[in-house]
Amino acid sequence: MEFGIFLWWLMLAALFQLSSIHGCLREEREALLRFKASMNSSYDIFTSWNSSQEGRNCCNWERVVCDNTTGHVIKLHLDGVFPSENLYLNASLFIPFQELKYLNLSSNEISRWAPNEGFERLSGLRKLEVLDFSWNYINESFLSSFGQILSLKKLYLRYNLDPPINIPISEFGRLKNLQELYLDNTYIDKSFLGKVGVMNSLNVLTMRNCELNGSLPIIQGKKPYFCKIFLSKNLLMVELNYYSFHFVGLCELINLRELDLSHNNFEGILPSCLANMTKLRIFDISSNRFNGSIDLSPLPSLKSLEYLGLSHNYFNPITFSSFFNLSKLEVIFSAGNNLVDETLSQRWIPSFQLKALSCSSCFSTKSSRIITRFLHYQFDLQLLLLPHNTLEGQFPTWLLENNTRLAILNLGNNSLIRTLQLPNHYIPNLLVLDISFNNIQGPIPTTFGLVFPNLELLNISKNDFEGVIPFSFGNLASLRYLDMSSNNFFGTIPENLTMGCSSLEYLRLSKNHLSGQLFPAN
Repeated sequence: MEFGIFLWWLMLAALFQLSSIHGCLREEREALLRFKASMNSSYDIFTSWNSSQEGRNCCNWERVVCDNTTGHVIKLHLDGVFPSENLYLNASLFIPFQELKYLNLSSNEISRWAPNEGFERLSGLRKLEVLDFSWNYINESFLSSFGQILSLKKLYLRYNLDPPINIPISEFGRLKNLQELYLDNTYIDKSFLGKVGVMNSLNVLTMRNCELNGSLPIIQGKKPYFCKIFLSKNLLMVELNYYSFHFVGLCELINLRELDLSHNNFEGILPSCLANMTKLRIFDISSNRFNGSIDLSPLPSLKSLEYLGLSHNYFNPITFSSFFNLSKLEVIFSAGNNLVDETLSQRWIPSFQLKALSCSSCFSTKSSRIITRFLHYQFDLQLLLLPHNTLEGQFPTWLLENNTRLAILNLGNNSLIRTLQLPNHYIPNLLVLDISFNNIQGPIPTTFGLVFPNLELLNISKNDFEGVIPFSFGNLASLRYLDMSSNNFFGTIPENLTMGCSSLEYLRLSKNHLSGQLFPAN
C-alpha cells in the first residue's frame, strides 16, 4: 500500500517536472503559432513566438502570461499587433485557450471579422473575465456578439473609431457578471443611460467625452449597485434644481461611491436627493454652473466624503463650517469660489485633516487674514495651492513645521511681505515651492539648499529679494526648474549652482544685478 502511494507521488513529481520543463501546453503553443501565421506580420513582438527548442515554452513569449501551476495561457496582450492591411478578426483562433481570463485586442483598428468567426465564438471561453476592444471600429454587430460572452466582468470599449452607435441593451443585459463598463470617447446614444438599470451587476460605468447632449434620462429597471460613474466632458445640458425630475434616476443609486460630473454645463442648485448617497466618497462637480448655498445643500450630509471638487462654479460664499460633519474629508478643490473661514469668530475647530487644499482666487481682502487660522488646525497637508489670492503677512513658516509631509506649496500671486524665514530643521518632502509675485524682501537664508534638499521646482520671481545667491543652492541636485528673475540679487553666481544642480532643465535669472561666469571654464 505504502509502495503504491510512493509510486503515485513519483508520477505526480514527474508530471510536475515535465510541466515545468515545457511550460505551456502543446495545443496552446500551436494555437499561438496559428495566430501568428494569420497575422502575416513581421512585427518584432512575434520573434519570440517560434517552435525552436529554445522557444518551446510559450509562457516565456512576449505578451503571453501563463498560470504558474497549470501552464495554461491566462492572459494575452495583443494590443497594436494587427498590420494595417489585415483588419479581419478570426475569433475562433482563441477557442483553444480555455483558461483565458484576460484578452487585450485594443489599438488594432479592427473593423470586421472573418465570416461566421465573430466574437460569439468567444462565448465558449467560460473563464474570460476581461476584454479590451478599445481603439477599434466598433459597430452594432460587434456589440451584439459581446453580449454572448457571459463570463465577462470588465469590458473596455473606449475610443470607438466608428460613427455613433446604439448599444443593444437587450444583449448587454445578458451579461449578468459584468461589473465594469468603459465607454470613454465612444459616441453612443444617450438613451443607453436610461436603460442601464437592467445591468444589475454593473458598479463602474465611465463615459467621459461621449458627446452626449440633452437632459439626463431616468434610469429604468432595477437600480444597479454602482460604485463609480464618470460622465465628465459629456456636455450634458441639464438644469438641476430643488424639484429636478431629471436627476431622480441618478439619485437612486444610493450605493454610489464615486461620482464625477465635472466639465459639463450643469446649472442650478444641487438637488436635495443627493443626500441619499451616504456612501459617496468622491464627488467632483468642478467646471459647471452650479450656484446657491453650500450650507443649504445636501453636501453636509455626505459623511463618507473624502474628495470634494467644487472648482469653477457659482456658489455663494462657502464656509468651512459647512464641512463640519465631514470627518473623513481629505481633499477640497474649490478654485474660483469665494471661501470664508469663521474659525476666528466662532472658535470652530475642523473635524477633518486635509491632505490637499486647492483654492486659487478664493479669498476676498476681508477674509484673506482668516485663512491662516483654519490652516493652523491642519497637520497632514501634502498639497496646498493658494495662488491668486490676497494673502497678507509673512511667509507662513509654521505651515512647513506643522505639515512635515507637504510636497507642493504654491503661494504665488499674493501679498506676502517681510523677509523669508525658514524652519530650523530640514524639510525633505517638499518638492515644489512657488512664492512668485509677492513682496518678500531681504536675502535668501544661507541654509536654503540644506533645508529643502529635494526641491524639484522653485519659483521666487517677481519679489524684492536681494543679496547673493546662497552657496547651498548647489545642494539642490533634484532641481529641474529654477526661476529667480525680477529681484535684486547681486554678486557672482556660485560655481556650484550649475554644477551641483545636475538635473536642471529650466533656469531664469533675468532682471537682477548678477555678474561673473554662469558656466565655469573648467
